[in-house]
Amino acid sequence: MALIMCTISGAMSQADQYSNQNSNNTTGAPAPVNPTSPEALGIETPSVTSVASAEQAANGQERSQELVKADQQMAYSASAGLGATSASPSYTQTIVPSGGGITSANRLYLFYAPLTVAGCNLYDSVPLWLQISGTGDIWFYEWYPSGMLETSYAGYTYSPEWYRRYFLADSPGWHILQYYCSGWSNYAYMYVYGSGGGASPAPTPENPVNTYETDCEKDPWCNWVNGKCICESLVPSTNTERQNCEKKPYCNWVNGQCLCTGLMPSATYGAGSNEGAMSVS
Repeated sequence: MALIMCTISGAMSQADQYSNQNSNNTTGAPAPVNPTSPEALGIETPSVTSVASAEQAANGQERSQELVKADQQMAYSASAGLGATSASPSYTQTIVPSGGGITSANRLYLFYAPLTVAGCNLYDSVPLWLQISGTGDIWFYEWYPSGMLETSYAGYTYSPEWYRRYFLADSPGWHILQYYCSGWSNYAYMYVYGSGGGASPAPTPENPVNTYETDCEKDPWCNWVNGKCICESLVPSTNTERQNCEKKPYCNWVNGQCLCTGLMPSATYGAGSNEGAMSVS
């Protein structure tokens, strides 16, 4: 397992985008060292790892950010399809804080041990595995893509244990994770694919409204049929003037008027008749 010690000089300006100030004013939490950005470390954007397969390792337990006791076997029980990803050196590098003299064996893994770099989709819940080497209060840290640091108290452990909790992918971009329990864990880098933000999935938009269809069906004598507006007439069939017109065998209702071929059926008139052949009734 490759060990990369992140130094302040190596981080340079990239690390300046991150903060070590607790955004939620959590008291009692140790101040972390700003992490080095994935760009400065040369970490390539990882592909999305299957959350459904990872859930098998969670043993069907409820997904939450609370710590649940686990064991090493659960953490390492990657599916066969993801074995190559879990074993990839570029995704299993152990990146620890700068400062030297760090002897803590605390470890943090994404999806499966020993994965420390991974990708997921927006709003996924990803299992995290904490291998805690000591005892004491557990503090959890998350740097957002904006550089903001969120700190939360995760609980207390009385003995070295394995624990599981969940990462909630609530905004796109790189998230950097770490915890403290009598010593610092490694950093874990999670890339979230997607757009938008918020703590829950964005609502699914309704089907777009066809304005032509809506306008068509506003007319009581029209219907939308196979993508076309089919109308009986320019006026409703209940129009009494139209009804009286169409009672005459030689008249038709056209464009709001009663048009007749003559005052009498055309057979009554000879070819030389002086009566008009077309009149408006």
